[in-house]
Amino acid sequence: MLIVYVTIPILRKFAIQIDFVDKPRENVERKLHKEPVPLTAGIAIFFGFVITYLLFNEAPRAEAIAILVGAVLILGIGTVDDWYKTQGKEFPAWPKFLVQIFAAVLIYQSGIVFSGFYNPFTESQVVLPVWLQFVLTVTWIFGVTTVINFSDGMDGLAGGLSVISSMTLFMSRSRWGKAIQQLWRSLWLG
Repeated sequence: MLIVYVTIPILRKFAIQIDFVDKPRENVERKLHKEPVPLTAGIAIFFGFVITYLLFNEAPRAEAIAILVGAVLILGIGTVDDWYKTQGKEFPAWPKFLVQIFAAVLIYQSGIVFSGFYNPFTESQVVLPVWLQFVLTVTWIFGVTTVINFSDGMDGLAGGLSVISSMTLFMSRSRWGKAIQQLWRSLWLG
């Protein structure tokens, strides 16, 4: 939170200087602002994520690199998309789709995989076939990314959904005895 709090004013000033802002538009229900809004909050949140991740990461090196590279790819394509919008143009969907799929595949290849689930009736772990692990993992990562991207059209909605998701992860992680560790991560990230 501290990292994001410190970074936002700096990036806000920069965004205004280069006109990287969402301008108010009449008759657009999803836009509530009356003045231009800088489009750099996602970059500040990304900085907060990266610094926190590097400080507290316990994942194997391949997974950590895949997550960071995937995050940079998603941030990059999102920033290009926002830049197009500041110019009154629409960025084509195919490049966004391909970059998001590539980032998801990269993460899958690193070993972060939805491998199965716990069956409470038999009290056993159900391991899925490898092809289904791939499909579900890539679909999940792509789907969550797309939902956040689509919700970004209304002021504050994407950030709000992300906070709710983060709090859900915090609570589930706390349930598994990782409360202090998760609390520090949450405080740093915001």
